Amino acid sequence: MDFVEKHLRIARAELQLIHDVLKARQGRILDLSGDAVILDRIYASHGRIRDAVVYDRDSGQGKLRDGLPEKILSQKYDLIVCAFKLHHIAVSSSRLPQRFLDEVSVVAAPGALMLILDVPAATRAAALAEAEIRDAALSTARFFTEVVDIHSMPGHGGENATAERTGHFGTYVDMPALMAQFQHAGWCSRVCAVRRCDWVFEHMGIAPACRHIVDVFDLDRARESAWGARLASMLVEEPGAIRFPWALDSALLEFGGPA
Repeated sequence: MDFVEKHLRIARAELQLIHDVLKARQGRILDLSGDAVILDRIYASHGRIRDAVVYDRDSGQGKLRDGLPEKILSQKYDLIVCAFKLHHIAVSSSRLPQRFLDEVSVVAAPGALMLILDVPAATRAAALAEAEIRDAALSTARFFTEVVDIHSMPGHGGENATAERTGHFGTYVDMPALMAQFQHAGWCSRVCAVRRCDWVFEHMGIAPACRHIVDVFDLDRARESAWGARLASMLVEEPGAIRFPWALDSALLEFGGPA
């Protein structure tokens, strides 16, 4: 079993919503997540291919690098997937760049769907009513802010030295706060919810589970003394498995749909 296949099994609850949307919506796909091998494997399992771009902003500047290329802006897409990327696009937890909203609206075919999956902001996680979801959401937020943002290579929110100097890593979004912006751009929210979707490492111990997480997020092994114990403390040992409490903020929007 290769690394991608292993991750598809470990994170199957997280990725199920992508499978569900692909089954429900045919047509052309635009993926804003960039060069995501795991997502490509999911698309291929449904006999689908996608156009992909890296949509990002300069770390700490709040400015979009390049936006969508002309060859993409001249097309229309039936499904837009923005998985684990919105926190690199947002200007603040409650505001997206207008250019991003304008461009995804330009390329959306009538009735197109946009699927967003991202890390919940800590404030959003803490306000959740259901304890089981709240605890997983807070654990996910902590993992990104305390481990990934600081110790990934070359740096999750930008090159590590720049991120540490400015204190600017990912901008984790309050998804409901963004829905009004999407509505003004012609999108209607169909789903907006935090979903618990734990990673489950079957027949694995703490050490191999940690190694897999290190590989997924490209954590700096030279600095393991700074993050290793913290990561291990987030994992839960169960009979026959290790569980990584995990929750994602999700939104499903329709372009031009009734409000």
